[in-house]
Amino acid sequence: MTKVRLLAGMVLFSMACLAQERGTITGTLTDPTGAVVPGVRISIRNLANNAAYRSATTSAGEYTAPNLPAGKYEMVFEANGLKRLVQTDVEVGVSQTVRVDATLQIGATAFR
Repeated sequence: MTKVRLLAGMVLFSMACLAQERGTITGTLTDPTGAVVPGVRISIRNLANNAAYRSATTSAGEYTAPNLPAGKYEMVFEANGLKRLVQTDVEVGVSQTVRVDATLQIGATAFR
C-alpha cells in the first residue's frame, strides 16, 4: 500500500509541475461599434514548435484558451462579415493569464 501512495503522490506532483509551466490567453472581441462578436474562430499557433490550438468566442464575445505551454504565439481571429485579424508575438508566461482584446473591422473574410 505504501508504494501505491508514493506512486500516486509522484503522479500528482508531476501534474502540478506541468500545470505551472502553462498559461492562459483570454479576451473579448468587439466590432467597430463596440458590440461584442460571438462565434469568432480563433486559431492559436505556438511560434517555437507550430503546435496549434483553437478557441471561439461565446455569445458574450469572450474567449479563453487555457493550458498553453509558456512561449510566444500567433493568434488569428476570423468571423463572417469581418476582416481577418492576426496578432503576433503574444507571449504567455508560466502560470500567467494574458489578456488579448481586439476590435475586428467590417469586411469580407476568406476562411482557411
